[in-house]
Amino acid sequence: MTIFHPIYTWKTKTFENYRIKELHKPLFINGKCKHERKSVMEIRDYTKNELNTLWEEYRRISNPQTYKVDLSENLWNLKAQMIDSKKSV
Repeated sequence: MTIFHPIYTWKTKTFENYRIKELHKPLFINGKCKHERKSVMEIRDYTKNELNTLWEEYRRISNPQTYKVDLSENLWNLKAQMIDSKKSV
């Protein structure tokens, strides 16, 4: 997967060993909740586990490192399509 900086598009980085996780899931479909309800403790445990996947530089309270996020070509195109669809409204 190759990603690039959204402003400085010539800045790229290619990954060969990575994990993909679906982040965009619908919560409601046709007015019905499609999301499994979780207890506060389950949410806490999930959050702790996810935070532990980040390096310490990003998790520290004092002077944390900025977490850089670049875009894949597919995500860049999706973003552009969403913006364009709102321009015509």
